[in-house]
Amino acid sequence: RDELFGFVLHYLEGKHIIVIEQNLVRLSSHTIRLNKEEQILKEKIYHVLHTAQYSPPSPQELAKMLKTNPEKIMHLLRLLTEEGKIIRIKEDFYFDITLLNTLKEKLTTYLKTHQGITPAEFKTLTNASRKYNIPLLEYFDHIKLTLRVGDKRVLR
Repeated sequence: RDELFGFVLHYLEGKHIIVIEQNLVRLSSHTIRLNKEEQILKEKIYHVLHTAQYSPPSPQELAKMLKTNPEKIMHLLRLLTEEGKIIRIKEDFYFDITLLNTLKEKLTTYLKTHQGITPAEFKTLTNASRKYNIPLLEYFDHIKLTLRVGDKRVLR
């Protein structure tokens, strides 16, 4: 049964009838429609994350700042992630993808002219605290841009 189910899912995905995203399945024609209030809130969330740069507020902090419930914030964060506007790099850390790509370029440039980068040196690129810098460095390790060697990161 499981094999048949898997075969059917992959067949439908191949025909572009459904989309499989991690453990979720949806019709390829399915789109989420937001009401005006939700659209405005989504834009505010993106603006806050963009403005915060490399020190973004957590979903709980966003809920307090924007005076709404955390569930609504999480829903809109997922939507922004699906749209490719933000990326989640750790449990409560969501970053503007354009800023993260800019940081990736800065880090690559730095590492091409240096023997490596420590968390303290990385801080000069982000102006963020260790709370954010360590997950960012781990993200760059995860996407195979950098490799951790002791306390330093080097270009792969």
